[in-house]
Amino acid sequence: MQLFELVTDVDCLDCYWDKETDTIFFVVPEGMAKRAIGKEGWIVNVLRNKLGKNVRIIEHSSNLEKFVRNMISYVKNIEEKSIDGGKVIYINVEKFARPRVLGRNRRNEVIYKRILGRHFNIKDIIIK
Repeated sequence: MQLFELVTDVDCLDCYWDKETDTIFFVVPEGMAKRAIGKEGWIVNVLRNKLGKNVRIIEHSSNLEKFVRNMISYVKNIEEKSIDGGKVIYINVEKFARPRVLGRNRRNEVIYKRILGRHFNIKDIIIK
């Protein structure tokens, strides 16, 4: 996180490393994603080269729906339900983008669930 903050000059709220996809997800304050990415992705490329890993930047929001839309492209709508004392999020995405959103072996779904669980105390997500 220190290297990220040094290179981007943006605070990092959270960092999540997925070993299986070898990707590091950085969550930055609202309105700072563009600055963290850099012009034409220049800063992300510098980080990718220095860390030797894939890098994704996610802009934080205190609004759950906006945070999900910042994290996942092609979202049509989001439903939030309470089941068994925990929140479950139903995310509808465009049909053509569903495989990309889910990832190989639903790996992206697991990553999204962990990140949302850290920030919004979400028990489960279901991508339709």
